[in-house]
Amino acid sequence: MTEVFGVEQYVSAVSLAQYANVIGYTDCAFYGVSAPTNIQYACREIWTRYQRDDVANYLWEAQSLIENELGYPVVPTWIVDEMHSFKTPLLLDKVRLLALGVKKTTILASATAVVLATDPATITFPTTLTVVGDVHVYYPGTDDEIFPNTIEIVAGNMVITVPRCRLVQYLLRDNPETGLDYNVLTNFQTTVDVKQYENDPTDYAHVIFDPSSCSTDCATTEVDICAYIDNALIGKIRFGRLDISTCSCQGLPERVRISYRAGFPVLPKIFETAIIRLAHSLMPNEPCGCDVTQRLWKRDRNIPVILDQERLNCPFGLSDGAWFAWRTVVSMSNKRMTEFAHKSRHG
Repeated sequence: MTEVFGVEQYVSAVSLAQYANVIGYTDCAFYGVSAPTNIQYACREIWTRYQRDDVANYLWEAQSLIENELGYPVVPTWIVDEMHSFKTPLLLDKVRLLALGVKKTTILASATAVVLATDPATITFPTTLTVVGDVHVYYPGTDDEIFPNTIEIVAGNMVITVPRCRLVQYLLRDNPETGLDYNVLTNFQTTVDVKQYENDPTDYAHVIFDPSSCSTDCATTEVDICAYIDNALIGKIRFGRLDISTCSCQGLPERVRISYRAGFPVLPKIFETAIIRLAHSLMPNEPCGCDVTQRLWKRDRNIPVILDQERLNCPFGLSDGAWFAWRTVVSMSNKRMTEFAHKSRHG
């Protein structure tokens, strides 16, 4: 029986750059930049920081609602220090297990230069990596992420391209309603941090003894233990042999504290759509923008005149966007339970 839920580390499934693309918005207008090319797009009204932050909050609220109902994250997420009564095999709280371990962060480049002369802008620095992996770009010294178009390794260098308008200067992100001038390069960020995230499998599971079972010379009631993944889809693990030579505790431990990573390796398109449609249904006011954007919002906010009992009981609400998200959850939850039942019957 689970005693304490693990702490999930925040991972946003749908970035603002993805959202802008889905609603048909040019990067420049969406990120608050007045660019000559904006006129080529139907959706070109300049967004403010408040409007972007508002959408980001609703996207995260929608993702949280969906993940709470599913019982597992939709994108790779580290679950830290999840506590269980000790037994083997053990079913973790989250399914779709990717790895046992904790998050390891490596700074690949700190305040490295951005070349703004071209669009997309480029970031280039030497690297010993041969595979890109889980690489992210940030404003220097912050957790505010910048979303690139491409990340490649070319001749011993990591080469990152970012549309210039996604690189609005950190202190200018609260742009005026008329937008920042695209042709003034000082409006854009000249340096960024680049980080890589990896799974660290060296320290992930600790068994905990009742202190009364240990002698007075025992320094700790926690002992490391190894484990392996028995079935990733249902979150089933088994523990290896327990080594208590460093602690004079008697009997079996009572609890185990474990960290791991779970989720889909790549966000399924259906979840991207479900998160956006549910976010729209949660927005009381239509987002800034053109007819296309507002039409999507109205579609997802629409409540049919006639509703059946199942629709009336939808926990996300009565709107079409809420219903689509709920049907997605039901579909994926059924797959989860089917996998669980099948694997339980066959060991």
